[in-house]
Amino acid sequence: MSVTIHEGAEALIVSSDHKIRKELADNLRVHRMHPLLSSSAVQGLLVLASHSVSIALCEDRLIDAEYLDFVHHARRLARDVPVIVVTQVFDADERITAIASGDFHYVGWPPDRPEFEYALLSAFREHDRRRNLMSEQAASR
Repeated sequence: MSVTIHEGAEALIVSSDHKIRKELADNLRVHRMHPLLSSSAVQGLLVLASHSVSIALCEDRLIDAEYLDFVHHARRLARDVPVIVVTQVFDADERITAIASGDFHYVGWPPDRPEFEYALLSAFREHDRRRNLMSEQAASR
């Protein structure tokens, strides 16, 4: 199955840092994606609940919640939406555990273009796989 970056897709960005939100939004616009900006976890969850988001990008230092809590609640709201965590701190054990469980992807800050594009492609691969699985499960009922 071929995986492409979903042009025109809505992408949620959750970060309390204006510079991070702006740079991520600019990177997403290069791929013809529509960024939805949020400065807090609570606001991000409201956006996630009210929009057809294809991917979420979340800073690891949120002002109103732990990013792992945001990821957990985002999964409950929208199971098939992949989450990319943008981190300024490298915690190898946490990163390995998270990636192995398939919960989310990491991108270092500031992201270089190949790393960012790889994370997007991996996240959309996961998104497509989950959507296909949900469709197959619905069809078999």
